[in-house]
Amino acid sequence: MALGAVPLGYCSNVTLGYNVFRGSLNNGTNSRQLAGGYKAKVSGAQTLPVTTLNVVSTAGFPTTGSLYTAGGTISYTGTTSTSFTGVTGGSATTLADGSFVTQSLTLGTGGETFEFRSADGNANTFMQVGGLSTMKVIENVNRDQIGPLNVRSMMSSSQTLSSNGAVTCDVAQGNAQNITLQANATSTTINNPTNGQELVLTYIQDATGGRTYAWPANCKFAGGSAPTDTTASKRTTVRFRYDSGRRPGGRQPDRLPLDKAG
Repeated sequence: MALGAVPLGYCSNVTLGYNVFRGSLNNGTNSRQLAGGYKAKVSGAQTLPVTTLNVVSTAGFPTTGSLYTAGGTISYTGTTSTSFTGVTGGSATTLADGSFVTQSLTLGTGGETFEFRSADGNANTFMQVGGLSTMKVIENVNRDQIGPLNVRSMMSSSQTLSSNGAVTCDVAQGNAQNITLQANATSTTINNPTNGQELVLTYIQDATGGRTYAWPANCKFAGGSAPTDTTASKRTTVRFRYDSGRRPGGRQPDRLPLDKAG
């Protein structure tokens, strides 16, 4: 990933750093614009409850609303350029100088709210929703707008090859590609890869087996040889790291850890 930007990508069960980005969510049917998600840095140590909370800047915040703090949720009824006024709520907790309070991130329509709360001693916040969620980052954002992005799982995409021919994998639809072979794959092409992206390709033999397949051009493999197992109902998986300046590097995941691939 290039320093200073977050590229197009999908992720599920996502952990975001304390800084929050704004963009849009897409559930595959409709897209909604995100609003809010601002943070403010506390100016001077202050112990809740308070009536005025001093911060470095309230830029971007609405004039009334609620904030998430280390002492729980607080509400405010007004702002100045450097403070929240009419503050109520929160448990007896000292907010350290330079710590952050955050605003919830809401969808522009539909009324859903994704809450970003302090979840550990490292001032990280976590997006908490029921069940699995999918996020699509559709625009580049600066590093001062988003914290570290920890993707806990990959978005997968599946297809079935029913007659002999070429396979095309669009990794914009998922960086884990599952290809069920009911015929022979004469070639495999990867579309829309991102430099440095991890790609997982799995060829799945049907119950008949014996289906041949061709890995994408210019791939390299552990031991120098591409796997070619055609056993019926067998899955063959290789994890790659895409590098536009070199040949894409692949490793069989049971032989080498992901962070050593490429």
